Amino acid sequence: MKFIYTLLLLSTTNLYAESFSILRCLGIEEARLHEQKVAGPIFNLNQRLISELIQIPGVRINQVDLRKICSGKDHESLKLLEQILIQGKSLFINTQAGLQKSITQGMIDDFIIGSKEIFLNFVSQVQMLSPTPNCLNDSIPKLPKLLDEIKYLEDEVDISQIFARKELDIFNRLKDYPLYYKACAKEKAKSTDKSGSKASK
Repeated sequence: MKFIYTLLLLSTTNLYAESFSILRCLGIEEARLHEQKVAGPIFNLNQRLISELIQIPGVRINQVDLRKICSGKDHESLKLLEQILIQGKSLFINTQAGLQKSITQGMIDDFIIGSKEIFLNFVSQVQMLSPTPNCLNDSIPKLPKLLDEIKYLEDEVDISQIFARKELDIFNRLKDYPLYYKACAKEKAKSTDKSGSKASK
């Protein structure tokens, strides 16, 4: 946690802010989650993206996409992951030169390939919190098909081609999983109460 707060302090200089503005954005999200005592999938995703990006020297995101990811007040990590999966390497700007440029590009490519695993891990963590087995899939009907395509098409097409065909509401709805789970938990409690009432009669 401490290195991110240091990062935020360093980012007050123009040079550092220019080079690491996406990390600053994620650092602000991390500080907010920490202040609100938020744990779970979103916090874990934030930490994973920070740990990956901080290892890639000279990587930037263009200002248009940066504003799209960081203009709101929450879910920066999920919005960043969304754009990585949809845009692939075109999302990133490699500011390095010479041999270091090739090294950085290789690291960016590896990060993009790994983004599929990051997404699947995030969804898996969300599903583990579900109060009922089918709550998430019932709440986001397009999600099961997307997961199947990732599983069966990943060796045939680039991951960004799979996600490019999807409506962005899958990501928009994923961030609202606590609301779905609350509703499913209530339904489960009602069913349990009804079953108990019938059994007592």
